[in-house]
Amino acid sequence: MREIGNQYIEDEPRFMPSYEATETGFMIHDPVWGDCLIGDQPGDEVLLELLDNDLVRRSMAIEQLTLSPLTETIPGTASFSRWEHIWGSVALVRHLAEGMDITPRERLIFQLRTFVSDLGHTAYSHLGDWLFQGVGGQENQHDIELMKMLEMSGVADILRKHEVQPDEVVFPDIEDWVECSAPELCVDRVDYGAREIKRWPIDSDSSMVASSSAFKLIEGKIVMPSHQAALVFAKSFLLLATEHWSEPVHRLQLRLQEMLVQDVLRHEYLGLISIDMGNADMFHPRDLLYAVDGDITREMYLFGGLGSTVMPIMDAIGLARRRVYVNERREQLGYFKRNDTDEYPNPVEHYDYFGQRIGKLALLPSFIEVVPVEKMPDGPEYGDNPNSLDVFLPALKPRFVDPTFVDKAGNQQRLSAFDDKFAALLSQQARYSEQAYIARVFMNADTKSTIVERVTENKELWAKAVQRPRMSTEVFRRMLHNTTSVAAGYSMINLYWTR
Repeated sequence: MREIGNQYIEDEPRFMPSYEATETGFMIHDPVWGDCLIGDQPGDEVLLELLDNDLVRRSMAIEQLTLSPLTETIPGTASFSRWEHIWGSVALVRHLAEGMDITPRERLIFQLRTFVSDLGHTAYSHLGDWLFQGVGGQENQHDIELMKMLEMSGVADILRKHEVQPDEVVFPDIEDWVECSAPELCVDRVDYGAREIKRWPIDSDSSMVASSSAFKLIEGKIVMPSHQAALVFAKSFLLLATEHWSEPVHRLQLRLQEMLVQDVLRHEYLGLISIDMGNADMFHPRDLLYAVDGDITREMYLFGGLGSTVMPIMDAIGLARRRVYVNERREQLGYFKRNDTDEYPNPVEHYDYFGQRIGKLALLPSFIEVVPVEKMPDGPEYGDNPNSLDVFLPALKPRFVDPTFVDKAGNQQRLSAFDDKFAALLSQQARYSEQAYIARVFMNADTKSTIVERVTENKELWAKAVQRPRMSTEVFRRMLHNTTSVAAGYSMINLYWTR
């Protein structure tokens, strides 16, 4: 990581995949799983046809982790597209299935199951779930609507053309190595975990757990090759949750981003490039979310209300938090990973000896306060200060893995059962993950007043906006087709297209 324009943004391409789409095949150059050619196995014609589908191609401009390079809180974690995860998961399935005694059709079904599972994501990925299910909800609105999206986009037609029924690949009622519940390893969990570990390496051991040699399929289960590899991956995954996905400043950024998107989509004068079919107030906000991030973000700059006030605040928060991470937190987390310890880092406190060395120097940006709470406060201590914006961050479920590995005698072992210190880390991480907070952003009174007034107005207008009718299949497909062209301009990937 290096400082770029004093922004602390990772811009080195060494962790970015690239792709080549030709008339005969599709080559994935993946920094995690290696090169993978789509086009040389039976059934690949299905994947190659899906490559041209509008719903699939829009994923190259959908941010998996919601925030932009200027608002991210960990350098290098933005510009992580759903496309990268989708095709990376396919590459992982092909790697794991190499030694399986299965038919070509069974191998194809495994690939299609992981491929289609992310196609229902809206712009900014899970933000589309939070807007309709609430923060801390099930985060599965994209799953609920997935089959409908596959039908409306034409993906289901492509599957049937190749004699694959959509219900064979859309969340079949089974748990296996492709999709299963935590804490087991599955394709989805392994790919996004290894991929982000590779993107923000705390130290050099990321290569141990972010490569195809780190995972193998044994008796229908994804297993790691050693205790050390399992420990490094599991500890890294724990940190992804508490230091990034659930970290209070990051969650604050997500809530502010949610406010901005709601401010745009409820508006009656919406000028999304993807929409050329009349005023936006004809369409349900859920359908408008099937534009791409860049199209909606562009609109944020055009509205003078919330966007012009909140976006600079988010940029300042992101920069301050990235600076703290680069200068202080990265070294502390590296110390945690390198040491055999049963003490887990509190995301809002300095770790171990760093606390004694640094003293009371805050890990948080200087204009933010984070207060642990048990529940949503209802007294005068919340929201009444004219010089601060208070945002409640509810408790979240823990996110973790507890891998199985092969010990030196060739036996499979569960990491937490084998390693008492890791078991202790799991329980501590759960407590930190389930902690609710108030995030308090200090600002002048006029700015606070402007934000509160706009948010209050948005709640009323959003309630009306969600009463709009959903798009017909014809209109939705037209919007998706327009979105594909827009996605090319906001693409987060390196793609060489000669098809």
